[in-house]
Parts: sequence; C-alpha cells; structure tokens
Amino acid sequence: MSSSNGGMNGYNTTNGVSEGRTPKPQANGNVGPSESSSAPLLSAKALVQPSAATNGMSQTVQDIPSDSQHFSLKTDQLPEEILEMLQRIPDDAYVPTSRLVERAAQECWADLVALLRDLAQIQGNDDMRSPEKRLLQERLKKQKLFDFAENHKKVLIKLLVILQWSPQSMENRVTIALNFYLHELRRSFIAANDQLFEWIRYIVTRHDAAPDLDTAMTILSAGRIGNLPDLGYVQQKELTDRQILSIIQRLNIILHVRMMSEESIPPPFSDWHIRDGRVTFKVPNEFDLAVSVMDEGSNARFLMVDVKFNFWPAPSVSQDQLDQITNIVNAELAAKGLIGAYRFLHELALSQKIEELHVQALKLAQGLWTGHLSIELIKRTLVVKYWTRRPSSSSWIEIVLNSGRSSSDGFHTPYIGLRWLRNKKLVADHDIELDLVHLSFENVLSQVIAQHTAFIFDGIYERLALNKIFADSELELDQSSSSSDAFDCSLTIGLSKTDSILVTCDAVGGNIVLSPASDRANRFQQELARSTNAVEDFAQRYPALRCGLTQTTLAKAIRNTPLQLLSGRKPAYNQVKELFGPSALRALFFRRPEWSEDWLLAASFGADGDYWWLVSEPSDGKRTVQKLRRAPIHLQRSLHSEYFDALATDAQTAIALQTSQQACDQMGTRTLLPSSDKKHPAMKVQLSNIEHLESIDQDIIVAPHSSKRASSTYYLVILARLKASHDTQQALASAGLDPSIEVQPQKRLLTLRLACAVGENKMSAIMARLRSIDDLISCIKLVHRTEYLKMDRLSLQDIVISYHIGKTTNLSLALPLEGAKNASRLELLPKNSNPHHLLSEHIRPSFGDDRAPLSKRLRKLLATLRMTLPLVNCLQYLQGNVELQAVPEMAPLDMEESRKWLRMHVIVRDMVRFGIHFSAVNPAFRKDIQQQETPGNMLVRLEILPEASGSGSKLRWILRPAIEEFKTYHRPSFTNQDLKQRLEERIFSISDDQGWLGMDTSASCLITEPYRLVIAVHDTILQWLKEDIARQAEAPKQSMPNKQDTAAPIATGNQSQSRPQSQQQSNSFHHGRPPNMQQVPNGTSRVMTAPPQQVRQPPPNAQRRSNQNNNQSRTTHQRPQIPNPNDVINLD
Repeated sequence: MSSSNGGMNGYNTTNGVSEGRTPKPQANGNVGPSESSSAPLLSAKALVQPSAATNGMSQTVQDIPSDSQHFSLKTDQLPEEILEMLQRIPDDAYVPTSRLVERAAQECWADLVALLRDLAQIQGNDDMRSPEKRLLQERLKKQKLFDFAENHKKVLIKLLVILQWSPQSMENRVTIALNFYLHELRRSFIAANDQLFEWIRYIVTRHDAAPDLDTAMTILSAGRIGNLPDLGYVQQKELTDRQILSIIQRLNIILHVRMMSEESIPPPFSDWHIRDGRVTFKVPNEFDLAVSVMDEGSNARFLMVDVKFNFWPAPSVSQDQLDQITNIVNAELAAKGLIGAYRFLHELALSQKIEELHVQALKLAQGLWTGHLSIELIKRTLVVKYWTRRPSSSSWIEIVLNSGRSSSDGFHTPYIGLRWLRNKKLVADHDIELDLVHLSFENVLSQVIAQHTAFIFDGIYERLALNKIFADSELELDQSSSSSDAFDCSLTIGLSKTDSILVTCDAVGGNIVLSPASDRANRFQQELARSTNAVEDFAQRYPALRCGLTQTTLAKAIRNTPLQLLSGRKPAYNQVKELFGPSALRALFFRRPEWSEDWLLAASFGADGDYWWLVSEPSDGKRTVQKLRRAPIHLQRSLHSEYFDALATDAQTAIALQTSQQACDQMGTRTLLPSSDKKHPAMKVQLSNIEHLESIDQDIIVAPHSSKRASSTYYLVILARLKASHDTQQALASAGLDPSIEVQPQKRLLTLRLACAVGENKMSAIMARLRSIDDLISCIKLVHRTEYLKMDRLSLQDIVISYHIGKTTNLSLALPLEGAKNASRLELLPKNSNPHHLLSEHIRPSFGDDRAPLSKRLRKLLATLRMTLPLVNCLQYLQGNVELQAVPEMAPLDMEESRKWLRMHVIVRDMVRFGIHFSAVNPAFRKDIQQQETPGNMLVRLEILPEASGSGSKLRWILRPAIEEFKTYHRPSFTNQDLKQRLEERIFSISDDQGWLGMDTSASCLITEPYRLVIAVHDTILQWLKEDIARQAEAPKQSMPNKQDTAAPIATGNQSQSRPQSQQQSNSFHHGRPPNMQQVPNGTSRVMTAPPQQVRQPPPNAQRRSNQNNNQSRTTHQRPQIPNPNDVINLD
C-alpha cells in the first residue's frame, strides 16, 4: 500500500535519525542534538541488526492484477534500478483489501459489544432519587456513543481511501519502489559522507598528507580516471614475527605493571588476565572487555581493544556500532577510568537484555498468545500482563532495571529484577528463575503461568480435601504440580473408585479444562470461565457436577439389569436431605420384581459420597432408611449385571439382618448389628435372655449368605462356639447329621445353614435347631463319660442309647430330640423284651418335666434305669416276662412248675419303689390271720425300696412286709402266721452270707444283687405253700379251724392283742405314707388311732433283737430314707 504523504506513512530514511546528521549514541538511549558532545551517546536499539526499510504502515494492500499492456507501458519507462527495486519487494508484503475490511468489521463489533455492556452497567447504577447523578450518567452515555461513532468514522474514512487506491495498485507499487530507491540512494550518500569524515579524522590522527580531493571527486563523478598521481608516500615495512612477539611481550610487562599500580579497579573486574598484549576483564553473564595501552608511562590511558557480550542471544553489533561503543568506552576510560567503562558496559548489557526480552514478548503476542498478552515497555521496565481475556484479570510480571544498593566500599551495581503481581497482590516468595545468560521470555512466562496454575489447584485441592469423601480417601484426589510448565500441573478428582476427571488449566487463556469432555463438563467450564474467583466457584460447584455425572452413569448402566428404575419417584431437594442426610444432593430409587413394596433400594449422591440405601416403607407409613455396606457406590466404565446382582445380594443381606434384629427385639434378647463398611455383615445375638444352652456359647453370629446371582431365597449362616471336648465334637461331626450342619472340631466351630425367603423370620427355627444340637452334644458327653452307655444312633430327630449291667445287653432308650418335652414319644427298646417296660408309665411323666435341662433329666433317668435294671429284670423273670440274666451261677427256676402253685404280681409305685403280691393258685391253704376276704388268694404283701444307711455307703434294696400298722391299710401283709414266721426265720433273720442281710423284720441286699434275696423269698413262699396244701389235704375237713380261730393270738410265745376291724382304715399301700407308731409297756407295737396329720416318728432308741435271743420280740417300724439315685450312683 502506498503512502499519501511522507508525514504520516512515509518511509524512514534512517533508524530515527534525520537526514544529513550523524547519530551519536548516549548511555541512556537518547539521541544528542549535535556532534559537539564530549560523551557520544548510543541507544540500546542501535545494537540490533538494522532491518530493511519498510512501509510506515504495518499493513499494505496487495496489488489487484491489472491489464498487462498497461503494465508494460509503465515498466518500459522505468530505469533498471526501479525495476530491480520492484523485484526486491515480495508479493506477500501486501495484505488483501478484504482482510482489512474483515478486521475493521470485527473491531467494530467488539467495540459495539463493549459499548452495550458499559451502557447496561450505567443503566443498572441509575438512582431515580438523584436527578444530578441521573443527568451526569446521561451525559456519560452520550459521550461513549459519540466516541464510538467518531473512532469508527475515522476507520471508515481510511478504508474509503484504501478502496480508492486499490484500482491503482500497480502505480502505487511503482511509487513505493521509487521511494525505496531514493531512500537507498540517500543512504549511500550519507554513508559516503560518514566514511569521508572518518578518513579525515583518521588522517588528522596520523598526521598524513591531505588527500587528493580533486582526484577523488573525478573518480566519484565520472567513475573513471586516466592515471593516479604519485603522492610520494613511503610504504611501511611489515613487522616480522620476532618483532611482533617482542612488542607483545613488552606490552604484557607494561600491562602487568599498570594493573599492579591501578587503584580504581571495580569489584566486577576482579577476574582479569593479560595475554597477547591486552588485559581482558571477564564479567560473568554480561561481557568481556579487552583493553591495552599505547604508552609506557605510568599515566598511560587504557584504550578499548574489543568487547564481547556473554549472554544469548547476543546482539549483532555492526562495525559502526562497535566504533561508537569504542569511542564511548575510551571516553569513559579517560574520564573515570575502569569504573566508568564498567558502568557504561554494564548498563548497556542490562538494557540490551531487557530489549531482547521485550522483542521476544512481542513475538509471542503476535503468535499463539495473540489477544492474551498485554506488553508495555515503560522506560527500562518491561510490563507483561497475561490472561487478559479472563474476567477481572489483574495479574502481570515486571522485569525492571533496579539501581542497586551501595556496598561497604561505596560501589553499587544496577541489576535486573522480576516482580510478580498475582491478582493485584505482590508475590514475595515466588520461585521464578530469570535466566540472564540464556534469555528466554517464553521460559519466564511459562514459569509464571505454571506457578499461578499450581496456586489455583492448591486452593481447589485444600477446599475439596475438607469434604468427607476425600478426607476418608474414599475417592481419589491427587495433585501434580510443576514450577516450570503449566501442562504438568493437574488435578485428578475421582468420580468413583474407577472413574475420575482430569482438571488442567489452559496456559494461554487461563481457563479450567475438564477431561473427558461431556455436556455437563462443558457447561461447568463455561461457568468457571465467567467466574471472578475460580477456586471458590470450583469447590462449590464440583459436588453438583460429580453427582450429576455419577447419576447419569448409574442410570444408563442399570437399564438392562433386573433392577427397575422408579422414575416416578423424584423427591424434592429438601426431602432428599431429610431422608439421606444434609450432604445429599440427588437420589434414585430402584426395586427388584420379586421384592415386596415395603422395600426399596436407593442411591444417594452427595458431597460426602455416594451411597446405596435400603428404604423400608411399611404399611403404617413409618419410613426407615438403612445404609448398606456397599458404600460408596463403586461405578466402573462398563457395568455388568454381576455388579447389580451383588448389589441386590447386599440388599437382601440388609433385609435379613433387619428382619432378624426385629425378631430378636421381640424375643427380648440383645443384638449387635455390624457397621456398614464390613466386608461380610453379620449380627451378634446373645442367647442368655431367651435360651440356656450348656454346650454352645451364648453369643452366636447370624450372617446372611446368598449366591452371586441374587434370587428370591438366600441362606442364613449361624456361627457358634462349642464348649465340648474335641472327642465330643469329632463324634458330632462324624455323625453326618445334615448337610446344613458343619462341625469343625479343630476350630471348635459350629456352622448352620438355613434357607429362607426374602424378609422371612427364621429366629425361631434357629433356636430350635441350636437346642437340638445342644441336646445331642449333652447326650454324647453323657455316653462318653459313662461306661455302661453306648450311642447306637445319633440324628437331629432322635437318639438311641443302649445301657447294660454286666452281661445284660440289647437294652436301649430311644429319645426324640425335637419332642424332648413330649415324653409320650420316649421308647424302651426292644419293645417286647426290655425289663424296664415295667416302669414305662412312670418314666414318661418324670422325664417330661422340662424345667430341668435335657442332660440332667437324661442323666437321672439313666441312673435310675441302671439302678433298677437288676431288680426289674428279676421281677420280670419271676413274672415270666423275660429271662434271667447276669447271674450265671444260679440255676434257673422251673417257672412252669412254679406258676402252677404261686403267682406274683408287681405293683410299681414310682421309679424306685415296688410292691410285690404273692397269691396261691389253689385257694386250699390255711389263713389263720383275721382279714377281710381277699380276692386272688393272696398270701403275702411285700415292698421293695432303696435305702442308703450312711454317707459314703452303698445303696441297698430293702425288702420288707407291707407295713400292717398303716392305718390306711385295710388288710395285713400276711394271711398266715406260719408263713410269716417262716419268712422271718429264713429271710429276715439270716445273718450269714447268703447274698442278703436279715434285719429282724426286713432284709437288705446290694442294689446290684437283688436276685438271691427275691428268689429266696419266692422259693420260701412256694415251699411253704406246697407244704401247707399237703397238710390240708391229709387232715379231715372237720379238723379245720373255724373262722373265729383265725383271730387267735399268733404263737410267738407272747399274747398279742388283736386289732379290731373298726380300727382298720383304707389301704395306704400305694400311697407310701409312714404309720403312726407308739411304744406300749408290754413291748409290742400297735397302731394308733390318731388322725393322719398327727403322725409320730419312732423313738430314736429303738433296738432290734433277734428271735433266737429273745422270745418276746419288740418291733420298731421305721420307714427307710429313699435317696436320689443320681446322687448316690456315680455315672462316671
């Protein structure tokens, strides 16, 4: 694009220097007005490589292709120099007109949007109650509208001019080329003038003859000359190597002496060395200065030989610029010595560094950072503002040239410093490294952006870490920081155990970026881009973002699973907080088809985590909420049906625990539910309040268990500790009771598995099963401790225990476990040959008393069976029901012959007391004792009962006549006095070892040996019966005694009083009450007629006398003490 005039858009002839004047550099960068200055000045920009002359406007318009003929007419009239200039200007140096119009339109639109925003803010601040302020604001609005219109009017005028120039683009291009040619020609004249000036100055210093100006003008004007005049110059001889080496060595010595005597060497010049006739001062990271002397005197001035900059990128210094620097340094050396030279070069190096950083910042602003950087160079301070498009952007960096502070020796050194203002606050403890050796503004800006990003992420991390979900490490929260690269700064925030989002920061624009991208994430980024406080807004809005993303993921993943999403249940925000806590923000409800309407599965999403909840909605309207153990919600990128099956299993587990706890509460026992984060939830139940188990610990564990795929049924696993021995547990384990029962003897552990439906109460069944197992263990313990017991069968339904004494075998007891309280199911085996069938009517009632534990009742029963086995075996044998066992030395009786004469009837009063009635088959026997008519031809009535004579004594059986002094008896024990006397002589008076012991009126035997006594009584009665019937058959019938003779006194040597019938009472044989006794003077005992409640005990000094020693026998009847068999017999 051509220029209309040279004032506004013309070409510069030199770099800011007017034509015809030689620029003189200064240390402060300004240009002096004249050449007479003693200290020539140099601008810092002068050290940059001079660029080619360009158009004054930053943008040009590319020529529009015109007629080729018109183009040829123009070019034919142009000189070759102009054509060469046309070829030197590239086509891409021109900008299309359409681009200029587009940029002008964009700028107009942006200014219009800003204008509307400003007007809206002014309108919002209107105060209708203040007319003055309202008038002032109206004026302000008008002024803004006027400024907008005026600015864009100027732009439109410029566009109009450019559009008018566009058809003549070729002529404008030729004009630009001609202007450029004239500019180059002008520069050539100036350069020749400068060179001539230098030659004149050089000749003055060398004192040479004046140059031949006439010849020079001829050559310059005509370009040729015939011959050069001979001026008579003497050609200088070249120095030899030896001479050069000698001069250098001499200069080295002079310089050593000069440096030793120099007093004003600045501290930065402390690193120097002498070589090749020069002194080189090294200033790290700045420059190397080489000086020398031209005189041998002590006052010889230093002169600069060379200077080299030690930072990169180093400025490209032309020869002219180097000469200017040399002149200034020499002037400083002459005026101020080495200190002046150092200060000039030091400030020059610092200024050049700032300028280089400024140039780099401008290049960044024209590239990727376009529109996001604001760059200003104020004097020698570079101010760069970044993230300019962010709302309320107020962060920038300053690279400033500080004056420095004086040291102890009074020497001060300027230096380059960096200040960082973040959000209008100075950051004093930043870690930004400004490398002054390898200059890179991009590196400085990258550090600033990285540390600012890290500061933002630190604030977000600290605020998110206060949330419970991150404080308890339930979700991932990880931060990566870098002090040099913003791309290495990131936040990893977990959405679930497997999913997370990555938070980064756009280094150019300063916006928060979330990945992976989604609609919610994009909206979240846009909200943060408009935020003035990204840290606070991110921390406040992120929980809602996370809840929304998690809710969407869960709702999509659950579509093809048995769980049904209840879309109709959308609780309000307040209801969600009321149900699931103040931190909950969202909630979803689910249900499986096989569940009842009382149970729901809910997923809550909140700031402190996402949880599964089990919601109970009973018919009474009391809604209860219970947290499941699967918390927080563990979402994966691809959720399968197995995950939700496991979730349903957990829900069923919680339902089972809740149902079991309610059942235990109704039973009055204590329970302890587990915490929700246990891997295997279970419930601890204390049985001490509802059940007493001897072999099972009172604390059991109830744990629901289900298969991986949830169904309508599940198992309740009951764990209990056993208190039995290892052998007992091993016996229980080897019994193979049921597949649902497992016994581990090594761990003393009992495991039960009971199948139940969802929500079914199984606590009653659990207690029944534990009670049965406890009974089994008690029975096993009893069998193991007792030698005469053996376990024949062991099951949950019943157990069969065999017992024996000596060679008595095949006797068993079948005990139903589930019906231990139902004694009617108790059986004695074998059914037809077990002697204890005699006691069956008394066993069942006594065993059915469930107030005592089964083990104690069974122990007592077995002790009684063992004690009574020999006796009932003998009694059953005499009755002809069983065969006599365990007495091999006794010859068996001829029971067929015995039954022809004698019959025996056994009456069981209780488990250990028996009544025996002997009656004759043939009634033709003599009855000499007065009594009522007795059916059955009874001969004698006896009774057998146990008695322990003292502590530690063995238990013995007592056989005695049924006590006739009982007033409740209505008939005596004997029907014949002779029979009574014979039993007293042969049974009750035996003192030698016959297997029993006579006790005058009774006989006793060991509890395990009743055979001899009972059989002897049987034989004695049978023998007497045969003899008496034989006598009665021989005697004539008239010699038989009449009925009154039977009331005669018994021939015992003493006359005894007969008992009148009026005093006979009802028989108390079956009641077992002791008689009321009284001692009479004549030594006989008779029955008192006192009432039953006035019963006396026999005198303590009653003595027994044998019939052999005393004809008058005094009988004292004392009822023996009946002991508890379980207390006397040691079952172990």
